[in-house]
Amino acid sequence: MISIIRRFTTSWIAGAILALITIAVLVTGIGTPSGLGNLAPQGDSLATIGKHKLGQTDVERHVGSQYEAAKRENPTLDLPSFIAGGGFDASYADYVTSRALEFFGLQQGMVASKLVLDRQIANIQAFHGPTGEFDEKTYEAALAQQKMTPADFRADLSGAFIRQQLLIPVAGNPSLPVSMAASYAGLVLETRAGLVGDIPSAAMPAGPAPTEAELKAHYDKIRVAFTQPEQRALKYAVFGVENVKNAIPTDADIAAYYKAHAAQYASVQTRNLSQVVLPDQAAANAFAAKLKAGQSFDVAAQAAGFAASDTAMGVKSRDEVAAFASDALAAAAFALPKGGISAPVQSDLGWHVVRVNAINATIGKSLPQVRAEIFGLLAKQKGEEAMADFANDIEDQLGGGASLDEVAKAKGLTVVVSPLVTATGQSIDGKPVAASPELATLLKSGFAMGADEEPLVETLIPNKRFAIVGVDRVLPSAPLAYDKVRDAVAGDFIRGRAAAVARKLAESVQAKINAGTPMAAAFAAAGLPAPKMVSARRADLAQQQNVPPAVAMMFAMAKGKAKLLPAPNNLGWSVVLVTDVKQGNIAEAPQLVAQTGEQIRARMGEEYAQQFAMAARAELGFKENKAKVLALKKRLSGAAAE
Repeated sequence: MISIIRRFTTSWIAGAILALITIAVLVTGIGTPSGLGNLAPQGDSLATIGKHKLGQTDVERHVGSQYEAAKRENPTLDLPSFIAGGGFDASYADYVTSRALEFFGLQQGMVASKLVLDRQIANIQAFHGPTGEFDEKTYEAALAQQKMTPADFRADLSGAFIRQQLLIPVAGNPSLPVSMAASYAGLVLETRAGLVGDIPSAAMPAGPAPTEAELKAHYDKIRVAFTQPEQRALKYAVFGVENVKNAIPTDADIAAYYKAHAAQYASVQTRNLSQVVLPDQAAANAFAAKLKAGQSFDVAAQAAGFAASDTAMGVKSRDEVAAFASDALAAAAFALPKGGISAPVQSDLGWHVVRVNAINATIGKSLPQVRAEIFGLLAKQKGEEAMADFANDIEDQLGGGASLDEVAKAKGLTVVVSPLVTATGQSIDGKPVAASPELATLLKSGFAMGADEEPLVETLIPNKRFAIVGVDRVLPSAPLAYDKVRDAVAGDFIRGRAAAVARKLAESVQAKINAGTPMAAAFAAAGLPAPKMVSARRADLAQQQNVPPAVAMMFAMAKGKAKLLPAPNNLGWSVVLVTDVKQGNIAEAPQLVAQTGEQIRARMGEEYAQQFAMAARAELGFKENKAKVLALKKRLSGAAAE
């Protein structure tokens, strides 16, 4: 989870460098999650940067936007898990740092003019109307949907513009010496060997049975682990071509199409032609005279300096010859029999003499012969047009305030209410839910929309099948009651206690190893299974999706010093020791130097931007009320749980 959080909470750096348009994310789907946005006093501030105050409401909005961005990548992510995984802390730090950049820019006299902001707003696709141009009503509606005023949005856009102007010179094009790139590239080829010994919690004494007081106190600490995901019941109505009238082509439609495409169905003659193009009439007449005297076309053309590729026109229709040269040449070429040679004919290209190599004729098709073909084409076309009109009318009614039930009744559609499901389409116990096949397609949009958001039209099969989808009921994510998870809490408590014993033993073994005792001997003296040999090359690990944690740790350790590694879920501890390090030879893979240089340069830009922003924050002066920040964090997590 933390990788998702980091990815989204550092997005302002790349966004500020790349484009101002990233600010449009505030009005194109992120929004503020249910339960956020109205919890904090408007004027209460969490911190100050210089003379500027950071209000709780603005921080909440930013945390909400980061949560929704992470949730789009992981639909099962709930707000308590997001906050417990570091989402609030990272989002808050991101907000503070980005605002510090903005305030620093203002202090230096930087501004975003009205003209600049107008241009940026006009370029945001979310604000374009049916004509493809900026539309004031669409702009205002988009902002209103996210409960933002034009002034709020312009303020956000202005801040993004100032950050961009500051960061492009700082981080836009960092340079890296080749020698440094080569050093890092050598690390990719590094090989390490070592020992890994496991100390499982299950091998430790279980201890006395925990008391109810101990278990309840432990449950309070880990209740997030027992939080059930949000459930929703979606309401939807499916419609398709069966609901559209007047989509069947009539005989008049078919006849009109046949007439409009008469050339397509008419008899067509093509001819395989050869030609020579001469600069003037005298040369053309001289060439024609040779042919009349009995010389072959090919021999005469070769003597005139034309190769076979120069004279070949290929297979052409009359219209193609006319487009290529002139109507006069087309008339002459198509008046000749097979093997015939024309008299000289003038065009803009010069004087032509043409030979007919072959005549091909395609017989035309009558209306009865192509009726079925035209019927299919028109049925598809009319059906798609009628389907689009039908769907657009539904969207207009929904946009005008009509409910899903009202629209469905007016259109003769059947409304379906799904059972309560999670974002993955399962019941709360993880079992599949018996539901229509359309539900699986509608889950993503159904869980992305706000609980009070107006229904929308989703595509099931392009041009053929659609659905109106809305939210019928929401059960927010919440911790399970203690009595329902008591056994699981007890198991976790016992494992945690055993893991603490395992840790003490691991620390004792680690101390002996670091004092000079061979690792195998230290494990044997403690009555533990012998450690295992492990060897890996860094480049090979980069190709693997799931690298064992102990192996990954070996590449972040010094040789000869043992370190401890906890197993997940209190399952125990591992002792890791690096015994050998072999440096890579970059001569074996010289291409890695350029590749590594590009990767580091990309990271350098972000690092420069981050360091500049932190310096700006320090220059202005930063003070925060840590108690209020912690209270906000707890309130958001608690509000989501409730």
